[in-house]
Amino acid sequence: MVRAALSSGSETKRSDVMRGDTIRLAIDAMGGDEGPAMVLPGLEIALTRCPALRFDLFGDEPELARML
Repeated sequence: MVRAALSSGSETKRSDVMRGDTIRLAIDAMGGDEGPAMVLPGLEIALTRCPALRFDLFGDEPELARML
């Protein structure tokens, strides 16, 4: 899980994130037509592009646990 948040009104540059800061995102993992089967691989791609990301996943815990 990520332990930082962006405050509204502040401009965050990519270089700030790559410096080691973290960005915490709340994710509805059950959203979309295919639910976690689509969301989780997308989050994995996002992490490879920006390792500073951390996610709080929300949804059906048993289903998510099976897929993680």
